[in-house]
Amino acid sequence: MARVKEKKLFVDAVAEIIDPVSGQVVGLVYRWNNGETRKRWTGRKIRNYRLRPLEDNTKAEVEQ
Repeated sequence: MARVKEKKLFVDAVAEIIDPVSGQVVGLVYRWNNGETRKRWTGRKIRNYRLRPLEDNTKAEVEQ
């Protein structure tokens, strides 16, 4: 039986994407309620980066 994909209802920011050269935040990693993750870049994507987990996750409702 095929697995039913859960609807995306809310998302948590779970980590910052850090440029190791400059030390600046260049994006965020989000985790949806169904477990999917997605990177959101604030500028151009970089190949080498590190992740810094966020302590306080923020929930945002998704319009339906």
